[in-house]
Amino acid sequence: MNILVIPGCDDTNRGDQALIWESVRIAKDAGLNGNFYMISTEECSLQSQNEGIFSTPYILPHPSVHFKRMSDNRKYTTKLKLLWGIRAICDLCVAVPLTQNCFRKIFKHFLPKDKKRTLNLYEDIDVAIVKGGGFLHANSGLAEIYKIYFFLYHIILALSMNIPVLVMPNSYGPFESRIARRLIRKTLSKCDIVTSRESISHDILLNECNVESKVTMDLGAYLQKAEKFNPYKYLESKNIKFILNKNVVITVRPYRFPSHSNPQLLYEKYIMSIVELIEWLNDNGYQVVLAEHVYSHNYHESDMKAIEDIQTKLDKNNNIEYKIISDHSLDCRQMKSIYSCFDYMVGTRFHSVIFALFSNVPSIAITYGGNKGIGIMKDLDIDDYSIGIDVISGEFLINTFKAMIQNRDEYLKKINKNNEIIISQRKSFVNLIEESLRKRNYGKSFINC
Repeated sequence: MNILVIPGCDDTNRGDQALIWESVRIAKDAGLNGNFYMISTEECSLQSQNEGIFSTPYILPHPSVHFKRMSDNRKYTTKLKLLWGIRAICDLCVAVPLTQNCFRKIFKHFLPKDKKRTLNLYEDIDVAIVKGGGFLHANSGLAEIYKIYFFLYHIILALSMNIPVLVMPNSYGPFESRIARRLIRKTLSKCDIVTSRESISHDILLNECNVESKVTMDLGAYLQKAEKFNPYKYLESKNIKFILNKNVVITVRPYRFPSHSNPQLLYEKYIMSIVELIEWLNDNGYQVVLAEHVYSHNYHESDMKAIEDIQTKLDKNNNIEYKIISDHSLDCRQMKSIYSCFDYMVGTRFHSVIFALFSNVPSIAITYGGNKGIGIMKDLDIDDYSIGIDVISGEFLINTFKAMIQNRDEYLKKINKNNEIIISQRKSFVNLIEESLRKRNYGKSFINC
């Protein structure tokens, strides 16, 4: 039996990695045994391959992969948009006909050898699993419509070949584009299972796209800590020595602020807000560690670029002390183990917050890109500790951190309560998958083959 995890991603994003690994673990618990594949470049999925998940190339890649060598792609410049647009049109000319049975055999011949290998694999896939996440949201504009189609493409291809598609817990919306809503409705309504990871997305999917979904927790909450890995010993090797009850880990990222007219100004304000928080933490005796949660060749996804921007400002003040964790050999389970050692988390990368929260670490979420952050924090009843990246300020961030310290015991009670709930949610989710497969006449004899 062959199972494919879509859409494409890789090990460089520890959050996405966790979603893939947990999607596979959920599938196995539901009785899906066989060969697991993920759409990714081979060089960026070595850790997943060690987990027994084979990689296969994208059929429709993101235009940005062709321009990794650009010195700085953190800004949506006219040149960048033009280059992406030309590349996208070229890719679509071959990719779109592949979703039509009548054209597939013809246009298959126009694919390079590596993409043809993926299309051949599709013909042998029994089940497709859409990993969880928050990638399905769109502002207005042609580029945003393409983005939605790009993320849906490998799902659309699976549906065109009558492959059962199971959508893991995702966040959806907002959808400013009517065409984007139509694409979502047309695609997800054909899937066997659709799940939302928070109530806001469930309501948007139902009210704006007329698609029913089940609400269940983000799969990152179920991620297990690494075995045979001592996070305290690792941190000690990085010269990070803990102060009683005063250890803070922070994740940041570059961000383009799409749909805003002043993106560079907003980015500078975001960076300065983090700088002001770190200065306040230093003044109050806290140890600060900046962790690289995502590494990438692309500037706009490389957390180290944002860390370096913070570092430049902090180094002007010689009295500020902080540490940096940047280690590409660490996988998502090891990162979760590391985050669990700290007393507090301030996270822009939302899965760093998920890893920390479900390790009993009170956290502040700096939210962006749709409903994923605010939606999950609201469902967990801790949305007072979420801050939008476009409205952030140093004062607001510091005051929120003070509130988290003051209400630490109450915060921990809420975390513990949610930890108990997700155990039963996971069992229900596994049962939901089993039931869906039975409807497809995938009996145990087939599922376990």
